[in-house]
Amino acid sequence: MVGRFDAIWREEFEELLSDDDERLKRELAFMGDRRNRIARGLNEGITRDKALMLKEVAAEVADWFILRFNPT
Repeated sequence: MVGRFDAIWREEFEELLSDDDERLKRELAFMGDRRNRIARGLNEGITRDKALMLKEVAAEVADWFILRFNPT
């Protein structure tokens, strides 16, 4: 969906997700999976430390978007 805003952003975002052996891509997929488990009332099986690490992943991706949209 990033490509709908700008084709260059799409490429940059894909690069961001693939950097560091696809760390962000894996963690975002994990986060989505756990979100779905919680929504279905299943045990999410996540520790406090993992939840805090996922918060950092979400912030990292959010920062990328904020810098691209430059709302200032």
